[in-house]
Formats: sequence, structure tokens, C-alpha cells
Amino acid sequence: MHIRVPSDIEATFSAEIRKKRFRTNLILYPILVSAGSIFVLAKAHTIALLYRVLVSHGPENEGAPFWFFATVFASVALLVLWILVVLSRRSLLEEYLYCSRCEAFDFDEVGKCPCCGAQLNEKARFLFTFTDSEIEVAKRYGLTESRRA
Repeated sequence: MHIRVPSDIEATFSAEIRKKRFRTNLILYPILVSAGSIFVLAKAHTIALLYRVLVSHGPENEGAPFWFFATVFASVALLVLWILVVLSRRSLLEEYLYCSRCEAFDFDEVGKCPCCGAQLNEKARFLFTFTDSEIEVAKRYGLTESRRA
């Protein structure tokens, strides 16, 4: 769902949405790292082969399995952290041509209103969201969903 955000409340609304997304990422981070590590260790045949080649079961390499799994876990943790940072730094709001008469925006950037067919000149900024918590924040600010072409 796309929600039009007026410029007068853009800063406060964006800050609140960023806080909410940060809290969500904080909760999801350990879950994603655990799931990713399990997936990599269970499904990646290349890593299993690498483990067999690098780690012999002799007495001099007793700690090698621990360090191998720790390296895989740390690598997945860094990858997930990088993805979450990249996603959190990207702009929350996207700009589209907008018809104020129909409360619709031109997603395909054709230049005409998807409802009434009028030529569009006005631009507005929109938040794309699909989570209930962000929709509740938008409703608290009095914002509603805009029609999409």
C-alpha cells in the first residue's frame, strides 16, 4: 500500500517510521542470523566439502570444528547486518506524479491520472508499506492509502 505523506509532517512521520523499522530489525536480526547460519551449514555442499578438507580429526586440530562453525556464523551475521543497514539507509519516501482530485498516483510514470486521465504536473511523496504497525502510525497521522495505477 502506498500512503501519501504531506511535506509538513514528512520529517516527524519519517522519523517515527524509521524508529519502528529499527526496532523490528533489532528483533529480527538474531532470528535471521540463526536461520541463515543453519541454512548455510545444512544446505551448502561446498561448505561441507571445505570443512572435510580443512579440518582433520587429529589431536592437533581439536578446536578446528568450533572455529569453522564460528567463522560461518560470523560471516552470515555480517552479511545480514550489511543487508539491514543498506535497507535502513535507503529513502523511505518515493516521489510520483499525483492527481489531487482523484487521490491517485501514477506508479508507471505515464504522466496521466490513472482514474480521470488528466495530465499530471503535481508531484507528491509516498511511503510504501505493508506492515500493520506502520499502517497504524499512518492512521494516527490521519494519512490514508492512495490509489495506484
